[in-house]
Amino acid sequence: MVATIHGTDATIVGQDRPLYPLNRFSIDQSDMVTTVSEYQKKYLLDNFELHKDIRVIHNFVDPEVFTPEKANSDSCWHEMTRN
Repeated sequence: MVATIHGTDATIVGQDRPLYPLNRFSIDQSDMVTTVSEYQKKYLLDNFELHKDIRVIHNFVDPEVFTPEKANSDSCWHEMTRN
């Protein structure tokens, strides 16, 4: 199982005191833990006492393909649905 931590799932929901032990356990028991930034990785390591390596995989968008001007175009749809 892969746990991907995006932000508020750790900083707000994850710090809810009654849920904290469950959140930490769930993250620590995952086969792999990923997050979207170095900041988020540091936050997890500083606040969750994890015993896991956390891999950073940045979210991204190709700004040449996904522009406001192309939002309703067929080429944009093609890029989003290609395999």
